[in-house]
Amino acid sequence: LKENPNDLDGQMMLGRSYMVLQRWKEARATWEKVLEMDERNSTAHVSIGEILLRSNEPGNKLVAQEALTHFDKALISTPQDPSILWARGISLISLGRFAEADEAWTTAYQAVSPGTQEATMLKSALEALRSGQIQSP
Repeated sequence: LKENPNDLDGQMMLGRSYMVLQRWKEARATWEKVLEMDERNSTAHVSIGEILLRSNEPGNKLVAQEALTHFDKALISTPQDPSILWARGISLISLGRFAEADEAWTTAYQAVSPGTQEATMLKSALEALRSGQIQSP
């Protein structure tokens, strides 16, 4: 990357590495570089959204809105991706938008295979959301 900083694949590998190491500042900067090269890169948008949710205090509505914007951009190319819909729901809950979170998680639930761990997790989350057990931070 020192010789070719515009190597998209190399930047994406670096971004993933920083995320595994939980080096959020470096990870975000790397994913921002990816977006400079490819503004529609859904992996970069999802990664930045995840970084925002993981590295900031719960309840920060500005951060939740920024994360939501990135998840929405990622969903343009993969509208039924359960992991993105899950993260989108978390952002929406942080914003107090429970009906939209329910919609995102319902769509995610419908996109996963029945009986899987993911389906069980989503079903439990939906039940908790609908019963009022999940509140915005």
